[in-house]
Amino acid sequence: MNLKKLPELYAPDLKEKMNTEPMEILWEPDGEGGARILRVFGNTLKVRLPETLEGLPVTQIGAYCFSSADHLPDPVSTDLPAVCGSYVEEVYLPSALTTLHNAAFYNCRKLRSLSVGKGIRGIGSDVFMNCVDLDHIEVRASCGEKTGLSLILERLISDVEVCFRPEDDRKECVLFFPEYYEWLNEISPAHVFSRSIEGEGFRMRRVFHDQRVDLGKYDQFFPDILKGESDRNICRIALNRLRWPVSLSGEAEELYSRAVKGRLSEAACMMIRHRDLEGLGFLCSRLDPSREELFSWMQEMIASEWGEGNACLLEEVHKRSSFAKKRFILEDL
Repeated sequence: MNLKKLPELYAPDLKEKMNTEPMEILWEPDGEGGARILRVFGNTLKVRLPETLEGLPVTQIGAYCFSSADHLPDPVSTDLPAVCGSYVEEVYLPSALTTLHNAAFYNCRKLRSLSVGKGIRGIGSDVFMNCVDLDHIEVRASCGEKTGLSLILERLISDVEVCFRPEDDRKECVLFFPEYYEWLNEISPAHVFSRSIEGEGFRMRRVFHDQRVDLGKYDQFFPDILKGESDRNICRIALNRLRWPVSLSGEAEELYSRAVKGRLSEAACMMIRHRDLEGLGFLCSRLDPSREELFSWMQEMIASEWGEGNACLLEEVHKRSSFAKKRFILEDL
């Protein structure tokens, strides 16, 4: 095993800096020309792992790599604490990564966001067990490319939003997958168990063909979503597809638009909650809320102290006012 010390500001190009403190990585060759990371040490909650170690591409994350300190592989000579358990919130995985070994993120209860490349082909058992806050997956690829996303989603049953972001750093497509529940029912006296599943999130996670997401199939689930999901989840699914309409048919677009128009109040609350100024502008320009709705949203923004959003709505109200449409010629005054 090798201990590699990384410099500060390893990834200064990120919008939000990661690894702003010295970091050390325990690793070993994977036997196939790559490197396997065993443990990360440092004083950061947001980790961007290196693409290479001693010239070898990082291809694997070892078993229990980010799990609690009880699973340290061997005593390591370092003064830095292990980045693990509840002390990790965001992780950026290398682009060449192919394998996540068993329980790699076990008990990372505050892990919120994971950024992955398109090369993941193998995931062990219990990789995300007890990752109760993990609700955002960034895939650094186009939604038309082969990725390992389906393997990740199979292991996450709670709400999760997936953002496809190609290497040019633009959002190409955003998809929301709602949570689902499953349990076993015992049939007595034979002691036979039947599996029960509740929630469309289970079927929506199976919209992949040849490791590519099938957006048409994803859209086909929306009529069932309207019957069983909350207004909040309906708005998240519909707005994501309308704002990033990759391969969106006219029929699906109309269905999504009607769903959001019938839930504009919930949609606005969602934008206010997340301070999403771009999303708020989309609601105003695309779905044409009434003046009464705009004033109601402004009251919500005042209560939440979001001045920037309130200014956006004030401008929208001004555009619709009769005064804004009048023209004055100085010679007439």
